[in-house]
Amino acid sequence: MFEKLVEFGLSEKEAKVYLALMELGEASVTDIARKARVTRTNTYHLLGALSSYGLVIGEQGDSKTMFRAQKPDKLLNFVREKMHQAANNYKEAESLMPEFKSLYRDPEQKTKIRYFDGVEGIMAIYDDTLTAKSRIFSYSASEDKDGMLPGFFDEYYEKKAKKGIETESFVSDSGLTEEQKRLFVDHKISVKLLPERFAVSSEINIYDNKISVVSLKEKTGFIVEGKDVADAFKKMFVLAYERACQYDKKM
Repeated sequence: MFEKLVEFGLSEKEAKVYLALMELGEASVTDIARKARVTRTNTYHLLGALSSYGLVIGEQGDSKTMFRAQKPDKLLNFVREKMHQAANNYKEAESLMPEFKSLYRDPEQKTKIRYFDGVEGIMAIYDDTLTAKSRIFSYSASEDKDGMLPGFFDEYYEKKAKKGIETESFVSDSGLTEEQKRLFVDHKISVKLLPERFAVSSEINIYDNKISVVSLKEKTGFIVEGKDVADAFKKMFVLAYERACQYDKKM
């Protein structure tokens, strides 16, 4: 059953949560996470994805939200929509093939680009930064990141600190929340606060031979892997970081 759900288009974690909820009937996030053996934070976001597919529904109770799986017939609707989407994607890919071929780079050049979509894709990009063997240089988004992925960044910064990964980051003081300031201070992230005119809505992380770019608003991002490209971005970052002293504010 699990393997079939993955074949139908659910991710492995989505399939685990969906099956757990079908067996439980109705349950809280905590009970679903325990049954599916997925972290509570991930379960919260996975339930959101399953709800958007029409497979799960959540209802606010007296003290917490309770979730239940929709009737199995809804799974047919989900698979039908996936098939329709796949057919459209194939036609679009076919029409764009000349452009893709013109952009294609020889694998011997070693530069690779991987694209990610959705909540799980964004979390996968951040998880990849935890593999860093060197310092991370970051241009951090000024938006309320914790509000977009509740609970995720607290765990993320904790993991990064335990791995001893150092970070130097640009952050605009525009819209910077007290929670974000706390995370920076608690996890000893070196930050230079910049004026509002330098605020960005996407986050850039440069580490090892990689550059990751994330748009939390659009729930999309990509990782560029290539030594020459990463080195160029690191040098630009270091130059900008040294010059940023004239703008830096204390948190």
